[in-house]
Amino acid sequence: MIDFSNVNWNEVRELLKQLSSLNNEEIIKFFSVLNIPKNVELNIGSTKEVMDLLDSQEWDEAVNPNLLVQSEEDKRIRAEDIVFLFMGDKQDGITFLNVGCEEGHIADLVANRNAKLSVGYDIKIENEWQKNNFNRPNLFYSNEFSEIQAKGPYDKILMYDILDHVENPIEILKQVKSVLSPNGEINIRCHPWCSRHGGHLYKIKNKAYLHLILTDEEIKMINEGLLMISNGGKLIYVNKIIHPRNTYARWFNEIGLKIDSDYMVEDTVPSFFYKNPIISSRIKKNWQTSPNPHLSSGEIFPHFQLGISFIDYKLSHK
Repeated sequence: MIDFSNVNWNEVRELLKQLSSLNNEEIIKFFSVLNIPKNVELNIGSTKEVMDLLDSQEWDEAVNPNLLVQSEEDKRIRAEDIVFLFMGDKQDGITFLNVGCEEGHIADLVANRNAKLSVGYDIKIENEWQKNNFNRPNLFYSNEFSEIQAKGPYDKILMYDILDHVENPIEILKQVKSVLSPNGEINIRCHPWCSRHGGHLYKIKNKAYLHLILTDEEIKMINEGLLMISNGGKLIYVNKIIHPRNTYARWFNEIGLKIDSDYMVEDTVPSFFYKNPIISSRIKKNWQTSPNPHLSSGEIFPHFQLGISFIDYKLSHK
């Protein structure tokens, strides 16, 4: 409880009297000096207003159409790019684990580069696994983590765009850490929910920040015939992280992993998203639980968070 016993009420009355004579602009200046965030009234507009804006030229694409991965050849080329980005062009003699391997292209590529053992792990079984695994003594796929443990430990572990799409990231990280060799490293690409393509809704409609702007019902409206994009008829699961760098660092520290390096891939937020009052208001609503009072009040726009496309980490045992 606040102790009012030492309050100078004459000074309080004088302050209130001065405040009552101020116009709106002067009041805003007063609060800015005190650094007290003001709750901003957010105008989220109607569904029709937002849908009309959605088809405008001002609303940027989420992903360059030329970069969309569609064919098996596209996936193999992407696998080569990912391996080179995180591991260079030499994998001779290493033990390697790709967590969330999907069709298995990355594990297959590393096995072809003379790895001692290349392992792909995913919770679902892909048809490609049978084909790639044929007569390959240094290549193994499984959806059973006990089998992954039996093959370990691993010198190099890769998690590419996985951590943001599992419901239990801490538990997954604990599992991965348990099979990392003492001097091994984990390479992780994080794909924050707040990025322009973080919700993967570009597979429905290639427009930036849809997941931060549209309601679930509005997403269904643009998803013709309700043909969901994956995961057994459901939208791809995404952890709704509004402060990605702090959150990821907390996860890693909690389970005893050290950040050896990190690299943030950034993008410029087009002015349409913070200048249009309806779009800006809808985006700001996602930060109402932020510990930053200026974000939670809607006073400022989350430029920094929306400008993060990816964060790449290299981790090791503490």
